[in-house]
Amino acid sequence: MKLSVFLVAICAVCCSVNAKNLLKVGDDGCSSPPNAFATFTDAPTLIKTVPNGKLWIAGNQSSGDGFYIAKVFGTPTQQGTAYGLLFKDIADAQYQNLLNYLEGMIEKAIPSLPAWLVDLVVQYGAPYLLDLTWNMTEAFIPQRYKDEMDAASAVFGWPVNRLRGISVFPEAIKMSCSATIAMGSATPGGTIHHLRTLDFGQADIKDFPLVTVYQDADPTIPQYAKFDWVGFFGALSSVNDNGQAQGEKVWGEGTSIFNGSLTGEPATFMYRDLMRVKTQKEAMQLLFSTQKTCSVHTALSFSNEKIGQIIRMDYKDVDVYDWTNWTNGTDCPSHPTLKDVVYVDKYWQGDCGFFGSGNMCYANTLQAALPGNLTAEYLHKVVAAKEDSGDINLVSFDLANNLAWFSNGRKTNVTTGALNANQRQPTKIDLKALWAAQNSP
Repeated sequence: MKLSVFLVAICAVCCSVNAKNLLKVGDDGCSSPPNAFATFTDAPTLIKTVPNGKLWIAGNQSSGDGFYIAKVFGTPTQQGTAYGLLFKDIADAQYQNLLNYLEGMIEKAIPSLPAWLVDLVVQYGAPYLLDLTWNMTEAFIPQRYKDEMDAASAVFGWPVNRLRGISVFPEAIKMSCSATIAMGSATPGGTIHHLRTLDFGQADIKDFPLVTVYQDADPTIPQYAKFDWVGFFGALSSVNDNGQAQGEKVWGEGTSIFNGSLTGEPATFMYRDLMRVKTQKEAMQLLFSTQKTCSVHTALSFSNEKIGQIIRMDYKDVDVYDWTNWTNGTDCPSHPTLKDVVYVDKYWQGDCGFFGSGNMCYANTLQAALPGNLTAEYLHKVVAAKEDSGDINLVSFDLANNLAWFSNGRKTNVTTGALNANQRQPTKIDLKALWAAQNSP
C-alpha cells in the first residue's frame, strides 16, 4: 500500500509545480516577444561512426546551441550497443545531471509529503523513486526496449536498473507543455505543421540534447526520430518517415489530480510504439489496447491522411478530439475554435477541458496567422516564444517537406543569452537526409 501512495504523492505534487502559473499579460495576452534569431541552417557534421551507429553534431556551436544527432540501426540489441559506444564518454555525467534534478524536485515537494514518505526519500533518494516506477511498470514494457537499454548499459558499465529508471522518470515527474497541429485552410498548401513544446524547468539534462533516429532491422517498420537528451530511451516528442508526429502534455495539474493507474506501459514507451505504425487506424488500435498509466494529452498528426488530433487519455478512457469537437467545461474560460487547428496551451486545466487559465496568448498568436499562414517556423518562433512555452526544449515539424525546427535550453556551461529554449536559436533539420543515412560498413 505504501508503495502506491508513494508514487501517487510524487506524481500529484509534481503535477502541481506549474499549476495556475498565470502570466502578466499584454494586449494580446502575451508577456514575451517572438524569437528574433535567424534559423540556423548549416548541415550537421559527422563526428563518429561505430558498428550500427553514426553520430553528428548539429546546431550553432559558437552560441552554445549545438546538439547531437545519432542514428542507430538493426535489432534492439544492435541499436543499444551502438548507442552505448556513441555516448559512453558522457553517460556518467548525464546520470548525475538527472539525479541532481530529481533530488531538487523531491526537496521542493517535501513540505507536502507525509513524514514516513520523507524518511524514505531522505534514506534512498531519487534512484529509489526511479526503481519503484520501473518495477510498477516493467511487465507492460515491450521486450525490445529492455533489450536496447540493457545493451547500452553493458557498454556504459552500468547496472541494468540505472538506465531503465532514467527512461521512466517522466512517469513520476509530470510536465506542462503545449501542442498545436495546423492543417487545411490554416497552413500554406493545406499541409500539416505540428508544434510540441516541453516545459520542464531548467534541468541539467539539457546539457546533452539529442535527436535519436531509429532504423529497425525490419524494413516494414518506419524510421523515426525522437527529440530529447542523452540517456533517455523513452519518447516525448517524435516524428517518423511516414509523415506522423507526436507530442504530449499532462492532463490536469494540482495536488487533487491523479487520474491514473500505477501499473501499465509508461506513456514514453507507448509513444515509441506509435511511431512504429503507419496509419491513424493502427495508432488508435494501439492506444485503445495498451494498458495505460497516468493521464495525458497526446497530440498526433498523420500527414498522408491529413489528420490532426489531440487524444485525452488515462488508465481507462481514450477521448479523441479534432478542431470541430473539443470543448471547455461549464463556466470555464472561453478559447476560440480555430478552423483546421487543434491546440492545447501549457496552463492548468482542472475541470476546464483543454483550457483553465484564462490566458489567451496562445489562441491569439495562432489566430493572427489565419487563414493560411500557420507554419512550423511560425509556430516555433512566434507562438511558442510569445507564450513562453518550451523552456527546456521545443520542436516543430513541416511534415510534408520532412523538416524540423529544434531548440534546446541554455546549457550550464553557457553564460550568455536566454535560458529558455523558446528564446534560443532554432536549428532547421532536414529529416529526409537523416532517413537516407546508411548503416556503417
